[in-house]
Amino acid sequence: MNSYIKKIIIFSDNGEQRELTLTNGLNIISGHSKKGKSALIEIVDYCLCSTVPSIPKGIISDFASLFCIVMKVESNYLVIARPNDETQRTKVYVSLETDKSFLKSFNIRYFDDKPLLKIKGAGQENIEKFLGLNVLDSNLDDSDRKKGKASLRNMTPFLYQYQNLIASKHALFSKMDDYSKKTSIIEQIPIFLGIVDAEYYSLRRQIDDIEKQLKAIDREKQKEKTFNLQYQSRLEGLCRNYFSIVGKELPEFHNVNDLILIIKELPSFDQAEPFKSDASRLYSNLRSQLSTKTLELNSVNGELTKIESISKRAKKTISHLSKLKGRVEHVEEASCHCPICGTDVKSLSEEASLINTALDSLNSEVGSMAGFARFDSEQLETLKQRKREVQKVISELTAQINDLESYNSKVKEYKDKRDSLGYLRAKIEVVAEQISNRIQVSDYGEKELAEERNALKQRIQKYDFESDLVDCQSKLNGWANSIANALDFEQQFLPAKLNINLRDLSIFHNDKKYGKLRLSDFGSGANWLAFHLAASISFLRLFSYKKNSPVPNFLFLDQPSQVYFPRDFSSHNDDIKKVENIYIQIIKSLKEARKTSGSYSQVIVLDHADNLDLKDYKYERYVRAKWFDEEDALI
Repeated sequence: MNSYIKKIIIFSDNGEQRELTLTNGLNIISGHSKKGKSALIEIVDYCLCSTVPSIPKGIISDFASLFCIVMKVESNYLVIARPNDETQRTKVYVSLETDKSFLKSFNIRYFDDKPLLKIKGAGQENIEKFLGLNVLDSNLDDSDRKKGKASLRNMTPFLYQYQNLIASKHALFSKMDDYSKKTSIIEQIPIFLGIVDAEYYSLRRQIDDIEKQLKAIDREKQKEKTFNLQYQSRLEGLCRNYFSIVGKELPEFHNVNDLILIIKELPSFDQAEPFKSDASRLYSNLRSQLSTKTLELNSVNGELTKIESISKRAKKTISHLSKLKGRVEHVEEASCHCPICGTDVKSLSEEASLINTALDSLNSEVGSMAGFARFDSEQLETLKQRKREVQKVISELTAQINDLESYNSKVKEYKDKRDSLGYLRAKIEVVAEQISNRIQVSDYGEKELAEERNALKQRIQKYDFESDLVDCQSKLNGWANSIANALDFEQQFLPAKLNINLRDLSIFHNDKKYGKLRLSDFGSGANWLAFHLAASISFLRLFSYKKNSPVPNFLFLDQPSQVYFPRDFSSHNDDIKKVENIYIQIIKSLKEARKTSGSYSQVIVLDHADNLDLKDYKYERYVRAKWFDEEDALI
């Protein structure tokens, strides 16, 4: 967007105004020091939303109540004004006029009905909008939106070559000593060149977001692939076991999807049921009989044990009693006399009688025990006979059961197969469902995302970012070398081979002997000046060439003649010729730029030089102000 400064105006409190009218092309403001030339840059920068005013204190600041610039923006006029008031320095007037007629009666009253806007808000945003700078977010990640906003302030280093900068060996552009600031400017170069706009970054973010989603899906698919291989192996093993049980071969397959199709038609176990219902009842009956007979045998064994124990004890008792009986057959009850006194002893007769009674009782007991022993012997024999009979029955039942169990093993085998197949089928279905669910999740929306991405890429192709950037750098370096070769560039380094890198804003001369020589590698002020002029004028031309560039098409050069220190302009020495050549090259570059771009550019030179011989160009034609006399000055 073509834009340059039409007027610089200073208003006093009482409405008095001092103004400087400029035009496109070269504008020369010449004069002695302390006339306010350099202040023009600071006034313009202040109006372009500088947060820290650097307008010199003194006559100018004492006079001014309002600083104003009028810019020609295409066919419109952009009016920007900042109060010279500590309480209002964060505010700015911004308005757009479509008809230049307002300039005929332009005065401080113009702002009476205009709102004061905040610089860090609507004020700067309106200026940027009118200049065509509309990228609110250039971030391609989740960074702070404010940091990604293309800023008017990031364009200003390309607009001014200050007196202390224009021949410096340490820096090419102003305000780029701060790393964060420089990084932000470099990142926004494609915006300033009009290569990209807000839509470009929006499309990039959308594409990058979709790419991230597709990469996430791809990662999931890789996981899925690993998962499927693992589960395929597991599923294959289950299927092979299943088919082996039913006595069939597993059909050929190539992937897990083939296996899932096979699973949908698993063969059933159609072998005939070998188990008969009559055999089942017989087996159950025999097992019941065996159980009964076993219980009976246990009971007989218990009785036998009991009787044998009693019989054993009875025989021991009879033996013991028989031994006692044998020792004492009978005791006579005759009277007994004391051998000493001859008296009858009645107690002995009584004891004998008791003994005989006991012997009679013992005999009776022995007889009873003998009778009991004979009974137990008979009963024992009976139980033994029962035991033999029961054992025979148990033996017969066991034989029949063994025969049936031999047959029943086939039934068990069948049931085991059937149960195994049921278990395997259930497990196969569970694994297959897990695989199917995973596949469905990973594939969801991938096609749609890819189609959306491709559509966005079709839209973004119109920007041709890399090609445009290469073209811009090629043109920039071509113009820069053309200017440098025409200036007072050190003879031994000619022809100049300057290389300005748009990706980092570095500049160097590619020398055959010394290789890459940066600005600081040169030791001459003339070389430093040539670097600065070549770079700044070429950037001005490049911004003009790019139709969609929002960068204003003006450039301030503050005292480019300082390298040569011409004290006497009346004497036409070699140094003055070199200064004159600077102006001639500026005019030529502006004319060439006009031819190639069709747009007007503006260079405003603030210098001590005057009455220069510009050969084919009339010096006075380009002079907008001369401040040499005592009464002549900005203020």
